[in-house]
Amino acid sequence: MRTSITRLLAAITALFVCAPLAHAGGFAFAEPNAGALGRAGASAAIPDGPSTVYYNPAGLTLGHGLSLEAGVGVDVDRTTVTIAGSTTRTSTTVAIPTLFISQRLGDHFGVGLGLYRAPSQALDYPDSFAGRFRVQRASWNGTTLQPTVAGRPFSWLSIGFGLTVTFAELDLAQAQADPRYETRFSLSGKAIGLGGVIGLWARLYRDYLTFGWSYKSAVDLDHSGRSTITLPGSSTTLAVDDTRLTLPSPHIFSFALGSKPRPGTSIQIEARLALLRDLSGLTVKDTTAPPSTLISIPLSPRELVQLRAGVEQKLIADHLALRIGVGYDLGSARRDLDPAFPDGDRVVLAAGLGYLRPDFAVNAGYMASFSPGHTGSRGIAYPADYSNLRHSVGVSLTIRVEKLGPAVTYD
Repeated sequence: MRTSITRLLAAITALFVCAPLAHAGGFAFAEPNAGALGRAGASAAIPDGPSTVYYNPAGLTLGHGLSLEAGVGVDVDRTTVTIAGSTTRTSTTVAIPTLFISQRLGDHFGVGLGLYRAPSQALDYPDSFAGRFRVQRASWNGTTLQPTVAGRPFSWLSIGFGLTVTFAELDLAQAQADPRYETRFSLSGKAIGLGGVIGLWARLYRDYLTFGWSYKSAVDLDHSGRSTITLPGSSTTLAVDDTRLTLPSPHIFSFALGSKPRPGTSIQIEARLALLRDLSGLTVKDTTAPPSTLISIPLSPRELVQLRAGVEQKLIADHLALRIGVGYDLGSARRDLDPAFPDGDRVVLAAGLGYLRPDFAVNAGYMASFSPGHTGSRGIAYPADYSNLRHSVGVSLTIRVEKLGPAVTYD
């Protein structure tokens, strides 16, 4: 058993190190749990399993014993941008591994650890893209490590706290031109940022009504790297600079209600709010004193609102779980889309199933999000029409050792 778990941990770690960046679509949050994926992400009000570290850390006091969850998600992202009559289509597939561990410590405490994908955007346009002088590539991604603790002062109330350590990568490129020739400015940088998370869970009326809330703090990611200027299609370097770029991640709030109206049936509704107002632009400066601005790409995102609802029904002595979910996202840049940040509205549909036993569970989920028609931009230099379709598939394996740790007298 120990050998199998060790091999599984090694495989997941290798996937995290080697996972590629996606290069299509707009701003995205991961759904690191396959069960939650089948409910369109709704999970904060009825936490289940060690992935509650991500969705609501207060849920760590609701499990039993030791739980280990490993999973992988696959995103297929297709984006179409039409500028000045020229249509650009991009499609990319990326694998996203996840790992969560939780331990219940008696009635009042729980601890956990999560390793999951950080919020990301991924854009990579071809050399023929008409808006390349605005941006040709703007991709940021990373991995978050989250150690978490939770306390349960009363049987009906639990509170969780965690530290987030984000290891981020950024890849930025812009076409530039002067009267003689066109060049490409490119930057690759890395950053480490610290933040925090807090969660709350409350049983308001038996199992008929529960409440979940969580908050993830913003993190300023100070990317350091080296920029180059080259000719299009050439590896010959014309100029090199040591550079810095600060990229703030958003404040993220989740508010959720859950209900178990009868045994085996659960319903959750959830609203998420991500504040991206601090992301006022992508400004690259060199490391001289005082620093000089090399490029500046102003942005104007505001808040991203995600509305999600999910239903789960257990059958066959609670061994089979069927899940469905729906949602609607109000994009953070919905007022005026931009080639550098085309984060518009999305419709969300999801479904999933699971095989559940006391000592292990296998879950699978699917979620599709798509633009409700083509969305345009008006106030920038490169007005365009956008449409996006993203397919997300996830599978996860959870292993439980319920009798490991102090005894639990209430759920």
